[in-house]
Formats: sequence, C-alpha cells, structure tokens
Amino acid sequence: MAQLIIWYGNIGFPRGTTAALLAALVALGIAALNDWRIVLPLLLAAYFLTSMLLLGVADPRIALVLFIVGVFVCLILLITELQLHSLRNDAHDLTVQIFSKPATNRSQMSLRLIRYGVLILLFAAGWFAGQLLPVPDLPPYMSAPIYTMALLGIVAVVSTQDAFKVGCGIVLVLLGLGLFVTAFDQTFFVMLSLSGLHLLVAVVTAFMMMRQANKEFVPAR
Repeated sequence: MAQLIIWYGNIGFPRGTTAALLAALVALGIAALNDWRIVLPLLLAAYFLTSMLLLGVADPRIALVLFIVGVFVCLILLITELQLHSLRNDAHDLTVQIFSKPATNRSQMSLRLIRYGVLILLFAAGWFAGQLLPVPDLPPYMSAPIYTMALLGIVAVVSTQDAFKVGCGIVLVLLGLGLFVTAFDQTFFVMLSLSGLHLLVAVVTAFMMMRQANKEFVPAR
C-alpha cells in the first residue's frame, strides 16, 4: 500500500492549471450530457482530476482515497444502470442517446440550446470567479474548479428529475466542497468523512434510480 501511495503521489500529469481546466470541462460535460455511458467515464475522470489537484496541497493518501472512492461510486452506478436494462424492453430505450430526449419540434430544440448556453455561461462565470475571487490558502488555479463544479453541480440537480443526473450533480458539488475544505482542514479524518458522503450519495442515487425505473417501466397491476 505504501508503494501505491508513493507511486500515485509521483504522477506528474495532469497537475496545476491543466488539471483545473480539465476538471472544469469534465464538470461541464457531466452537467450537459445525459447518456450514462458517457457521463460515468466523465465522472470517474472528475474524481481523478480532483485527486490530482489535491496532490498539490494535501497528503497523497487523501488524494488516493478520493480516487478509490470515485471508483466505487462509479461501480455502484454502473451496476445499477446495467440492472435497469432488464426493465427496458423497448429497443429504442437501449439506443445510445447523448441527450435525454430527441428534439421533436423547434420549441424543444430552443429550450435545449438555451440550457446548453446557460451551462456554458455558468462554466465561464465559475472559471472567471476563480480568477477574481480566489479561495484563501489555496493555489490560485484551484479556485476555478471549485466554483465551476459547484455551480454546474447545482444546475444539474435542479434542472432535471432524473435520479442519475441528480446524483451526478450532487457528486460534483461534493468534489468542489472537498477542494474547498482543504483550505481549512487537511486532516485524513475530514477527507474520510467526505468520502463517506460520496458513497452515501451513490447508494441513495442507485436506490432512487431503481425506484424511478420501477415506476416508469413496470406495468401497474
């Protein structure tokens, strides 16, 4: 285990501003896209990039624990999504869809474009807020992903009724919160507590996904 921690702590890329920009872009992708086959890899990437940012300010053990927790979170959501396929008998539901529903008229297309435009504006606002209002006691490049992940995560939560997307949005907020907390408390206990919250969110999200699917796909008796 000690060798693994040392190896993880010596990963040289991505770090610094590069990791911050990639983390913010990944958060934008998670908030904008709805296909779980795309969002789940992005979610795992968000955990990895956040852990890379933590390596610059915290114990490598904290960064490694966060990434391992991210792997388990994604596995929980992946297993749940695979189980849901048994409830989706319509071939159309098994088709890979980047967006939640195909646009059938100009009104839907307009609403979708407005949504993406708002997400891009929030991405830019979060990034520039990080430059103008840096979090004290943290490297300047870490402020932008904190604001961006928090803003995009909140929008992901309030803009949909899909349990999977709501869970991903909460995870984004927790990742931003984890980066913020490092400015004030870098103890292993605090990060373990945050890790427990991530796992709790994953389990609750999986439960809500199954409950939502049962209501949508299981015919009433």
